[in-house]
This record gives sequence, C-alpha cells and structure tokens, in this order.
Amino acid sequence: MKNNGLKLLLLMLASLIIIQGCKKEGASPQDTARDNISRTWRVDPASITINGLPIATLLAQVPPAARPDFTRLRMTLEKSGTYKVEGVDLAGIAPSGTWAFDGSRTDRIILNPGNVAADISNLTSTTMTINYPFPTAGTIYAPLGATASVRANLVSP
Repeated sequence: MKNNGLKLLLLMLASLIIIQGCKKEGASPQDTARDNISRTWRVDPASITINGLPIATLLAQVPPAARPDFTRLRMTLEKSGTYKVEGVDLAGIAPSGTWAFDGSRTDRIILNPGNVAADISNLTSTTMTINYPFPTAGTIYAPLGATASVRANLVSP
C-alpha cells in the first residue's frame, strides 16, 4: 500500500512539472500595445497643442466658420494594421491607410501613406497621448513655420 501511495505521489509530481512546462508565455510588449491601440479614439480638444501652444489660443485668431471642430474627430486603428480618420481633416495624415509599429518599438507608429511617425505615450486600453509632426503650408497654422508638432490626448469612447 505504501508503494502505491509513493507511485501516486510521484505521478502527481511529474504531472505538475509537465503542466508547468506547458504554460503559455505571456503576451509580448508589442502584442499588448497592439491590443491597447486597436480601437476607435476620440480627441480631448482641450488637450491639443501645436508647438506647445494650446489649440484654442491659435484658433481664436481664425474666423469661427474656418475653425475645425475637433469634437467630431475619430481615429480608428485596427489590429489588421489599417486606420481611418473621420470628422476632421488632419494636416499631414491621410483619411485612411495603414499603420505599423516602428520596428520593435511600441512607443511609435508609422502611418502610411505619408510615412508619418507618430509618437505614442501614456497608452492604456482607454487613453493614449499622440505626438506627430505635420506640414503647415496651406493651413491656418502656416505662421508657425514649415512643420509643426501636434500633441493630443485621445480617449476610447
């Protein structure tokens, strides 16, 4: 009887070791970032800055009819690597295209067409801060120089 108990104990120990060895590895940082970034985002208009200046300050000098309504802005990033922007035309970013991480980085995505590098920070499943350069020529932001840097907080509706 003792021998059977010892065999059972050894069998259970061996099974436990095998089960532990078959555990799935955790998600990679890029997988986690892709899960968090893949959704529809809306912008918090009060968070938008261009070259560090609040957008509201810049738009105060623009006639109301020409001011973009950033409350309508929606950006959808799909896990498949496609994106679309709706509600507002964003200078320098096409209304639709593809996105991918910049190599192994999880803090930068590349939007195509245009090869726009957008830096990502504060990324969770419900919030993200995005910072990207855009050409200002032909826009209401032209007085800021040839290229401006936009920073905005996005939230998942």
